[in-house]
Parts: sequence; structure tokens; C-alpha cells
Amino acid sequence: NTYVNLDANSQKNLEILTCLNGSTDNALAHILDFTSTPMGSRLLKRTLVHPSRDLKSINSFTKCFAGSGNICNFAPCLE
Repeated sequence: NTYVNLDANSQKNLEILTCLNGSTDNALAHILDFTSTPMGSRLLKRTLVHPSRDLKSINSFTKCFAGSGNICNFAPCLE
């Protein structure tokens, strides 16, 4: 399997999509989501919930967030 399987309890405890109190304001996905489109936001959430085990994919994903300020470039992720 090339992805880590995070069960619902792990996702909840890691506060990936929602916080323990049920809000999304301080969840990881909300903090990292500076995407321009709904499709980009879905791609980010899918990548956070199903992280890759492949080092090349991980490096590609981290390049998306490398840059200045809060600008995310998903072009490296789509290559």
C-alpha cells in the first residue's frame, strides 16, 4: 500500500479536518488551506487524510508549500 490508512479516530485525534470540539477553525486542513479553488482544497484534504508513504510524493507535496508567505503552488503535486 502506498498510502497510510488513517482511521476515523486517528483523523479526529490529529485534528486533520475538524478539531476535537467539532469546529474546523483550527484544524490542520483549515490552517494550511490557502488554495484558490474548491478542487485545490479537496486535493489538499485528500492528501492530508491519505498521506503517501512514497518519499518522492512526500517531497513533491512539501514543494507545494515551499515559497514565500502563504502562497501554495500545487503545480509540483500534479506533475
